Amino acid sequence: MILFSSGHSGSHSGSHSGSHSGSHSGSFVGHGTGGGVGVPTSKPLLPPSETSFIGPGQYDIGMMDPKLWVTAKIPLIFQQIDVTGANFEQAVGVWPDSDPTPEIKAILTNRVKNIDDYGAEIQDQSGYFGHYFHAVLSTNPITHPQTARLIELGTQVAGIIGMHYKLKLKRPRPSQLFPGLLPFIPVPPHPSYPSNHSTQAHTVAELLVLALPNGGADEPMTRYLRLMAARIAKNRERAGVHYESDTRAGRDLAHEIVAALAALPPDAEGNSLLPDARTELSHLKAGPGQLSVHGITG
Repeated sequence: MILFSSGHSGSHSGSHSGSHSGSHSGSFVGHGTGGGVGVPTSKPLLPPSETSFIGPGQYDIGMMDPKLWVTAKIPLIFQQIDVTGANFEQAVGVWPDSDPTPEIKAILTNRVKNIDDYGAEIQDQSGYFGHYFHAVLSTNPITHPQTARLIELGTQVAGIIGMHYKLKLKRPRPSQLFPGLLPFIPVPPHPSYPSNHSTQAHTVAELLVLALPNGGADEPMTRYLRLMAARIAKNRERAGVHYESDTRAGRDLAHEIVAALAALPPDAEGNSLLPDARTELSHLKAGPGQLSVHGITG
């Protein structure tokens, strides 16, 4: 089963939260978005008769958590994508092994102001950040389930490929070279290069651009999605856990990941995320009506 059509055709979220985050959390009754009760219950509502059962003949897959849905598809995706492919290798390259002082100084530049301005955002994005793209698009997993799955797919696939190159290249984190840096957030327990936040965020942004009307051409939303990806990636530098070169490598790798995903043949069962997400996002029409507030043009 392939997930993309040929025309336009976990992970960091897994490494921070686990594939079952949320699916088994708490003891409340209910199935995903299907509702539940606010306190654990011990006694069921007994049906008035043996023939009073209602509901679908099988599980409504639309109620499945997008993260877990994508997790189930990951083996199928990686049957079609070679993580050691020449395009990936070339995009990542090797991390600079020259004097790291300039990049360390760049992290320290405006450190206090950056944390004052972006501190809450940095902390919130330290694990999962798909909700930031939903905020830009004014979507959510209930109203736009295929878009949510596309975001999750980009996050998990990019995270796995990024982790492959991290383990191959083994670049130390900035604070390992300069302990006095004192990063604003806990340092992730894996190598620095490439930045997985950058890889994942840019992958998600570019997949969403492909799902926009006209493939994002002349679409104001394209700019916002790419700015969000760049901001998520930059926040990792502001936090002190990544170098600028980590961010650039992640961005370059993301473009190759998107190209590989978009080149996959159509799914035999018609379960194509890009076309379906494009249908969901068809209300985002390109046009001259851009937002302008106090001289700031969107």
